[in-house]
Amino acid sequence: MKESEFIRLVREDLSTENIQLIIGKGKHINCDGIRVDGYFSDFARELRVARGCKQWLGTLCHEYAHFRQWIEGYKYYQQSNKAIQIIDTWFSGKEYPERELSRAFRIVRTMERDAERRTAEMIERYSLPVDLDLYIKRANCYIYAHFFMERHRKFWAFSRDPFRSKVVLNLMPNDFRCQSHQTLPPDIEFALESLI
Repeated sequence: MKESEFIRLVREDLSTENIQLIIGKGKHINCDGIRVDGYFSDFARELRVARGCKQWLGTLCHEYAHFRQWIEGYKYYQQSNKAIQIIDTWFSGKEYPERELSRAFRIVRTMERDAERRTAEMIERYSLPVDLDLYIKRANCYIYAHFFMERHRKFWAFSRDPFRSKVVLNLMPNDFRCQSHQTLPPDIEFALESLI
């Protein structure tokens, strides 16, 4: 499927719920003061993607997967709003019991893993021009990165980009059989920690 056809499909599906698709021209877009490649907000009723980002089509698929989670009433997506609020306010200095914080991160990792699996299925189903093997490796890296967000109390704790590290990407699984939302393997932990 051509990019334009996929964009049309996404736009039509979003419109059924009065969600606006906004494709920015830059490399990043602003999301609550953080520069990101894209986001979906059921509250703001929009899906935004930065087209200047090299992986913009994969990002569009990922954010669209979040829309599908919302529409389908996926349990962990529903729980993620509160979990993300806990994490965001914790990043800003509010304290939470360790158990509550740990649960919030677990919910977000589980929700993100499901979105990543949906994204990979979409890329394959629609034969989109996205390097699927590389996408899945980066997806697993993104999920693992949440362990470091929790450890270092920072949204993106890395001083060097793990998505550009050959060492890190070579360690990443190229499928979703791993339980990247539940455990952090020691070799991946060591490689990612070296980028902090």
